[in-house]
Amino acid sequence: MRKSFSGYYKDEDLADILKKNNIIIVLDSSVLCNLFGLHDEVWKFILEMIKEKRDILWLPYNIATNYHKGILSILVQKIQLLVSLKNKLHQTAELLKGLPFDIFDKQNYLNKSEIISKQLTREIARLKQRGKKDSEIREQISNLYKGRVGVLNNDPSPQSFRISTYNEVTETDGLSRTSIALNSSTTNEQVQITNYNDIILHTLINLSNDKNKNILYVISEPSEYWSVFIGNTSYGPNPEHQTYFTKSTNGKKFYCCTFASFMRKLADSLEKSLPIEILNNINKITYGTKIQNDESERF
Repeated sequence: MRKSFSGYYKDEDLADILKKNNIIIVLDSSVLCNLFGLHDEVWKFILEMIKEKRDILWLPYNIATNYHKGILSILVQKIQLLVSLKNKLHQTAELLKGLPFDIFDKQNYLNKSEIISKQLTREIARLKQRGKKDSEIREQISNLYKGRVGVLNNDPSPQSFRISTYNEVTETDGLSRTSIALNSSTTNEQVQITNYNDIILHTLINLSNDKNKNILYVISEPSEYWSVFIGNTSYGPNPEHQTYFTKSTNGKKFYCCTFASFMRKLADSLEKSLPIEILNNINKITYGTKIQNDESERF
């Protein structure tokens, strides 16, 4: 039974898996794009650690396409957040200046507000610089994947799969899904998201068969497609995907984890420790305000 339903049973610890050479690591486009929003010392530290596994990294063409398209969106979101914060600081300072009476420590607040505002201005300028085609982070990620990016013909076509969601097992692939008829009530966003996940799953299957390796797919945060949720807590990768993957690759294994779990296990495999600032940043990317099961080994 374990062989037929491999996804429902415990695998090796991810740190041990990362020490072996029979695996390919695929970082999702969202993982790479999120690096653009981090402080210089944070993303540089992260890339240096990932570089230790450069020989087993791979970037499928579909994911590479989404990475390049997503960079500016991440930067715009981050810049808008910082601009909003800067404006609120300025508005608060102006309100305090206009009070008809003195309040305790008002000048100290105004001084600190001015310092923070200048720091935000510098950070916004740095983020804008990262959007350029010759930015340092863009070049470093490009060098990290030199010779390890797939070509278009190796990935499934978007037209290869019908639009679907989970619930019912299909006759074609055995995955638990219910078809969504394309009608006026189906939004473009629904179509793109569902189709993208289906394509990525089959892209990873193709990659495993082509390279004859197990696959570790790293996502930014727990996902309803890739994860199993009870309430607001993720209890690890979707076992149906893992079992389907194994059947489609003649026994190869599919591992899936969030970015935070990956970085922690990567540090363990390299016998290194993650500084608190790095941990805080990767946890914020992965978990945000979501509740997370601390006992989960891969999520």
